[in-house]
Parts: sequence; C-alpha cells; structure tokens
Amino acid sequence: MNKIVSIDGRVWRRVTRIIDERYEDPKRRKGIQKIARRYLSGGTCTAIADEVGLTAERVRQILRALGISRVQGGVSLRTARRQLLQDKERLRKLERTARRNYRCSHEEVERVLAEWRAISPAYRRLPHWSHRSPLHRFRVFYASATRNRRRPVALTLPEWWSVWKDSGHWKNYGRGRRRHHMEVRNPTRPVDIRNVLVTSSFETANETAKSSARRPSTRRKAIAKPVRKVKVTSRRKGRIGRGRRA
Repeated sequence: MNKIVSIDGRVWRRVTRIIDERYEDPKRRKGIQKIARRYLSGGTCTAIADEVGLTAERVRQILRALGISRVQGGVSLRTARRQLLQDKERLRKLERTARRNYRCSHEEVERVLAEWRAISPAYRRLPHWSHRSPLHRFRVFYASATRNRRRPVALTLPEWWSVWKDSGHWKNYGRGRRRHHMEVRNPTRPVDIRNVLVTSSFETANETAKSSARRPSTRRKAIAKPVRKVKVTSRRKGRIGRGRRA
C-alpha cells in the first residue's frame, strides 16, 4: 500500500481505540484497521473497496461508524495536502522576492504594508494606488542610490519606512513645492539608515543657493576689448568735384 500523505496521529489513536472496543476478532479488527488507514492516508472509497473486496457503500458505512469524516481522508485530504504544498511554494517565492527586492523577510514586508494602510485609509481610491505604495517608492530610491556602483547600499525596506514614518511627511511624498523626498547626507559614505534624511525641495534649493554663494567664483572676468576703428575709403577718391571732359 502506497502512503499518499501522513496520517494524523490524534485521529488514528481515536480510531484504533474504537476498533479495539467494537471488534473482538483479530482478523476482522485487522481488516477494519486497513480500511481506516487507507482512507486516512488519502485513498478513495472505490479504490479501498477494490482492494478489500467490498462495495464502496459498505466502506462508507464502516468509516461512518468509526467517526471518520470526509475532510479527514480521501480526496479531500489529498486536495488539502496539495493546497498546503502550493501555499508553501508561494510563500517560498514571496520570501525570495522580498529578500531580492526589499532586503528583508516577507513578514516584514507585510508589516510595512499594514502600517501604510493604517495611515493611508483612502489608498485604494487613489489612481494607480499600487505605484504610491512604499514598496514601489523604495525600489525607486534604491535604484537611484545604486547608480554609483562604488557606493554600497545597506538600507532595507523597514529601515527606509521607519525614517519616513518618524519624519511625518509621508503624505507629502514627491518633488515640487511643499513636497518631501529622501536624500543621502554624505555621498561618499555607504547608504544606510544613518546616512539618509527626509527633506523638502525648498530646503534643498536653499542649501544649494547658500553653498553656491559661499563658494568663490572660478570664472574669469570678461575684459572689455577696445573697439577698433575702421577707416572708410572711397574708390572714387580724386574724382569728387571734377566735371566731365568735353
């Protein structure tokens, strides 16, 4: 007998106790145990009936007398087992995606999304709301930070989200007037949670203007060149004032 799935130990102990109480004949007891074990391991009533030489309806009656429900064995058990394997494979893929794109576990990604939904109750009513999520925006920031390959990036999604949440400017994310974005403090250092800050475009413009004002100008002053006077001459010089010959 091929074992399709593992049998629940608690259910099997209960079924064995019922069989020992109801059947005194060892041969009969062994046959009933075979039917119960086969069904609890994923076999169908028709397949079990062909093996033991009974009808499928008689097998159902025996299982019903033992207190075994449909969800505890047969096709339902195999379907649940297949669904469980599919869920494990899906979680494995999600975990791999979270490690590759967000540098954290899938559980941490779900926690960040839950916090984002709590502070953004109307996120589903926004146009293209998926592109406004922290997952998309973190990937945009990570791509811009990794343009310089010589500078390592050690920032994860939970750390990036904690900086935004502590700043209180998440709803004003973007570029432009009264908008905030994340910048790197020191471009020569690795990008981590201590080297990023949330700032506004107005503050960035002011800092750029102040730094340019303090920086001495390296341009050479233009020297005014003297205007060169051009002497105008006439080809008919010497003929002016002369009359025509007769």
